[in-house]
Amino acid sequence: MRRLGKGLLLACLMSPYVAQACPCLALEANGFEKANLVFSGVVVSAEEMGSNHQRTTFRVDRLDKGAASGEVQVVSDNRRDTGCSAQFKVGDSYTIYTHEWSYLDLTTFKEIPVPNYTSACSRKPIP
Repeated sequence: MRRLGKGLLLACLMSPYVAQACPCLALEANGFEKANLVFSGVVVSAEEMGSNHQRTTFRVDRLDKGAASGEVQVVSDNRRDTGCSAQFKVGDSYTIYTHEWSYLDLTTFKEIPVPNYTSACSRKPIP
């Protein structure tokens, strides 16, 4: 019975469904070209937006693409049950690739536009 359990676990871990829990289209070689804004900066503040998103304010240290100066607010997925979560810590530095996106607010059932969205799939942020 233990062998069956280990084999089933191994099969689930190797499943393409698990590997593609986050559709990482932005990780393609042309991810820079697809991004609206690319910058490096330090996290000034981070706040939860409900249970699914985080709003992070960055101090921009270097701008590689787009228009930004001073501080930029970025929305990211913070759900731990997906492979897309990009949780940022105050004081840490990151290089961020953002794009336009929208999400459904589950309290009002309205689409919320987000000009600067990132996820672990938007060129994984590296501290």
